[in-house]
Amino acid sequence: MTYKVKINGKEYILPARTMTVNEQIAEFSEIDKMQNAGELTLRQAVEKIYAFVENMAPGAFPEFEETDTNELNKAAFDIIYAYNAPMTKAKIESQMSAARELLKNTEIQKLLAVVPMLNKK
Repeated sequence: MTYKVKINGKEYILPARTMTVNEQIAEFSEIDKMQNAGELTLRQAVEKIYAFVENMAPGAFPEFEETDTNELNKAAFDIIYAYNAPMTKAKIESQMSAARELLKNTEIQKLLAVVPMLNKK
């Protein structure tokens, strides 16, 4: 599967979602908790986010000290979204398919036919 993300107007192809990438995503998701618990300073947290993005999309940002932290955070979340999008899409499609099947049920069709009559009262 190919994963792509657009950062600062440039498209990057992300590495395959291997166990190593899964572990890096899990580490990224813990950064906020660690900072809030006082285990990381703000600088350390941003350095970890920078390392995560740099590992997934090398060269997407200038040197650490020159990087806009809001753009960096957005890029990190866009990367996570790119990795989760296929799974999210599959779940939605599965739910939609189940809903379509449910709507084909004769009893549901009868109930739906009554709804317009209820609105007339």
